[in-house]
Amino acid sequence: MSPEQTASQFRATTLSSNAEQSAVHNQPLAAVRKPWPNRRHPGLELVIHNHKRQCHEKPAVPTEPSPVLGSVVLAPVFHRVSLADCTEIALFARPRTFSPRQVIFREEDPVRSVFVTSSGRVKMSQVSSRGKQVILRVDGPGSLLDGVTLCAGTSHSMTAESLESCELLAWDIQTFQRFTRDIPLILRNYTNIVAERLRALEKRFRELATERVPQRLARTLIRFLSQSGRPTQSVPIGLSCEELAQMIGTTLFSVSRLLCEWAAMGIIYAERKTIFVESLPALMALAEGEEDSV
Repeated sequence: MSPEQTASQFRATTLSSNAEQSAVHNQPLAAVRKPWPNRRHPGLELVIHNHKRQCHEKPAVPTEPSPVLGSVVLAPVFHRVSLADCTEIALFARPRTFSPRQVIFREEDPVRSVFVTSSGRVKMSQVSSRGKQVILRVDGPGSLLDGVTLCAGTSHSMTAESLESCELLAWDIQTFQRFTRDIPLILRNYTNIVAERLRALEKRFRELATERVPQRLARTLIRFLSQSGRPTQSVPIGLSCEELAQMIGTTLFSVSRLLCEWAAMGIIYAERKTIFVESLPALMALAEGEEDSV
């Protein structure tokens, strides 16, 4: 078939197709048929351009998730929040790095940011009117620091100090308030965190009122074991004996004496602010107040 015959057949087929469309939609043929100018149709030009571009582009290489997004997804305050919302939250996060023993914020400082730990541990403490420090807890990865209030214009209720090199995520308080308004699940998780911390403080108060110093120290070491996820290995305390005493409400002398006694009994082995538990059953017996059975 010659080129002229092919073109003639193409025009006939097109007119027939347009006539069918006109019959279906009850429109005149002129309204259906749209003659093209002496160039390609704009839509066809776009298809050809995209095809040429894709042929010359390299195939997309899948990228790994952002470390910031990973920290957001794993943080309990964002538990069960959708991946799309977590991605938006991560975009507003400001990564911060703190060296060991660096103060992140102090008690009574105005609340300007909300912090969540990505790695490392942070000591949360308060100071009495006489200058005596009390350690309330040690927060690990994923923890919401302070967390007593999310309102701008208020003050922090405690001091946050890094025990080791720490990576934190920070959000402006106004931005975080918007997250809690737009995503109610965050506010629910926040409420659960505060309630859990209140129960932990109640439990520690009961221990201070009813248990002896060896029990309280043994329970504290067991808590560090559970936080580290290594129940039969070392306890990375990162606290001095004086700070351990501040946690359990006793003196430096009492903590030093007990650790030396337990080391001599083969229950623990202490080395440079790291305590190795050599007999977990014996330590648990001490936590239950069974000193005579050890």
